[in-house]
Amino acid sequence: MNFESYWTQRHPVIEKTYLGRASVRYAGGRMRNIAYSVDVRRFVAPAGDAVMRPTLAAIMGETIEQVLTRSSDKLARRVQAWVAASIQYRTDSQTRLMEDHWQPPEETLAVRAGDCEDGALLMLSLLLAAGIPSWRLRVAVGTVLWPSQGYQGHAWVAYCRGVDWVPLDWCFMPETDSRIAARYSLDQLTRHYTNTVWSFNDVHAYTHAADPNWAPPGDLEK
Repeated sequence: MNFESYWTQRHPVIEKTYLGRASVRYAGGRMRNIAYSVDVRRFVAPAGDAVMRPTLAAIMGETIEQVLTRSSDKLARRVQAWVAASIQYRTDSQTRLMEDHWQPPEETLAVRAGDCEDGALLMLSLLLAAGIPSWRLRVAVGTVLWPSQGYQGHAWVAYCRGVDWVPLDWCFMPETDSRIAARYSLDQLTRHYTNTVWSFNDVHAYTHAADPNWAPPGDLEK
């Protein structure tokens, strides 16, 4: 089976934008924050990014040439563990006084803090810099079930093992110690990852639901 062809065509491709960034506009001497739409793929650094590549080399303690010879599973596990240990979880209401604000991966790397999608975007960007092909990586958006908080909107990295996908999460039930091959797949974790509605990488955005405009309840605080 050609896994790349199968997974690339498995879900319909959509155009997906994020409305939450703000720019300052001066009108009549007054300053206003104006929200504008951004294609979600713009939040993912390309594979050859000049910031992500040296960062990845520092994480691995190797040259980028050595890094590119490592197995995808090993790289995925190391990068996930690094993001979980190095990025402080902080909600947008704590850092921005806003309900939802996506940071570019370079910004998350600089401030060492962010919420679920910020860490996921950084992780995805680092894994692309590691040479893992785009079709094996996505930021997934949907809902998860917290034991104490109920259903919450969430974003995480989904990593393709070929026949299935596993979550690479840094802030919701992060599993960083076990080998990638030994982990439960997302299909086996539906009790916790209850719903994936759309996903994206640097190439495409995909809908996993009947309504591509669906958004999780509240903001993506976890």
